[in-house]
Amino acid sequence: MKKTDPRFYNRNLPHWQPENAAFAITFRLAGSLPKEKILQLKAERMLDKEKWTKAHWDNYFQKFDQLLDSPQSGPVWLKETRIAKIVSAALHYRDGKDFRLIAYTIMHNHVHLIVDNLSKVLFRSLQSLKRHTARESNICLGKGEVPFWQKESYDHLIRDEADMQHQITYLLNNPVKAGMVRCWEDHPFTYLKKEFDKYYSSSD
Repeated sequence: MKKTDPRFYNRNLPHWQPENAAFAITFRLAGSLPKEKILQLKAERMLDKEKWTKAHWDNYFQKFDQLLDSPQSGPVWLKETRIAKIVSAALHYRDGKDFRLIAYTIMHNHVHLIVDNLSKVLFRSLQSLKRHTARESNICLGKGEVPFWQKESYDHLIRDEADMQHQITYLLNNPVKAGMVRCWEDHPFTYLKKEFDKYYSSSD
């Protein structure tokens, strides 16, 4: 597939968007991770980058996620109900338009999201979502036009039903593991589409 195809785009990795694909996505607030930590992880990645498999990349971004779940000195705007509501409303608005919204959880400084049935290039949908929520959140916070989201997002192509179960379970349990709630249903900004209940495994 040529790079001129609208389903192909290149960010940190070359991304291929197959038809009927499902994706697990993570995006975070600008400044939510210390620069020294990011540089440290990137330095580890560059040591043997050419030999990395998809499993290596998944592990690499999981380390980022663990850092995000830890107490940081960065912004936690999503902890505020009014800001989380802006993001939640924007996600539901795009359900059935840009994609089918399967699940999401809004943490204090980042968002986990699972979608499929994309009608647009994923990168463009995320770009629109982040631009809208950044503008509305900055207005709500009285911050003016300053960076709200980190420019890059991480997306994982879900391979099969076992991977879907793993991704949904990981997403739903994220607020629990971070100590925000005792069970995922208690978090007001966690969502799972009803027909995907079967993919949640409490034992994972």
